Amino acid sequence: MTPPNESSDRLVVQAAQPTPNNNDAALQRSRQSPLSWKELQSIILSSDLVKLARSPEQQRIYRKGRADIHDNWESIYDYLLCVKFGFEESIAEVSGKKRSRPTFEELQSQWRSGPPSNTQTAMKSRRMVLCLNDYPYYLESGIEHWILWKLGGHVEDEEIERAKLRIVCQCAGVVCDDDGIEMQFLDSFSSGTAPRGECHLNALVHDDSIFLHWVNPPHLKRQVALFEVLLTMPFRIKSLTISVR
Repeated sequence: MTPPNESSDRLVVQAAQPTPNNNDAALQRSRQSPLSWKELQSIILSSDLVKLARSPEQQRIYRKGRADIHDNWESIYDYLLCVKFGFEESIAEVSGKKRSRPTFEELQSQWRSGPPSNTQTAMKSRRMVLCLNDYPYYLESGIEHWILWKLGGHVEDEEIERAKLRIVCQCAGVVCDDDGIEMQFLDSFSSGTAPRGECHLNALVHDDSIFLHWVNPPHLKRQVALFEVLLTMPFRIKSLTISVR
C-alpha cells in the first residue's frame, strides 16, 4: 500500500494507494465477498496486505482509472500533485500530457535544499490532505477507508492521531484551528434523549491508511456517538473544547 522506505530526498508522495512500482499485483487481486472488520484487523495487525482486494466491479473501475491516468498524465505523481494537492496543471512539451507546476522533480530539488522557504509553493509542498480512498477495497457496509496524503516527508504518529480526530469531527459541523477543536452536537444529545452506546467507531491504522468501522449507524445521526468516541479513542491533542448546544 505504501512505497518502500526511501531517503527523504527521494520521497515524493507517501500514499496508501498503489504506486507505479507495486500496482501490478494490486491489479490482479479481487474477491467475491466483502472484507469484515475482523478480517481487516487480522490483515492490518499482521501486515498481510496482499489480502486487501477489491470486488470484480471495483477492479474494473480501478483498472479504468489507472489507464486514464496513464493516458492523460505525464506520471502518477503529476496526477497526485494536481488532483490531491491542488497544484497548477501544465502540458508537457514532448508528450502533450498533463503535468504539475512545479513538477515533482522540482519539488524534490526543493526538499533536498533544506527547510522550505516562506513562499506559497514551498508551503504547499509540505501540506497534507485527508480524503476517502478513490478506489476502495471490498469492505462490509459501515467500514470506511481514509487516506492521509503527505508531501515532503513521512507521516508522523501525531499526524495520524489528528487525522483520526478530523474524520470524526467532519461528521458533525466542526470548527478546527491551531488552538483546538470545537465540537457542536445535536440538541437531542444535550437533552439526554440520544441513544447512547448504540453507535460507536473502531479504527485501524497502517502507515498512512486509516480504516474506520461505524457500528450500527444507519438509523442514527453520527453526531450522537461522537462524545463516546472522543472519550474512548487514544487522541493526543493539546487542546480540545467540547461545546454542547
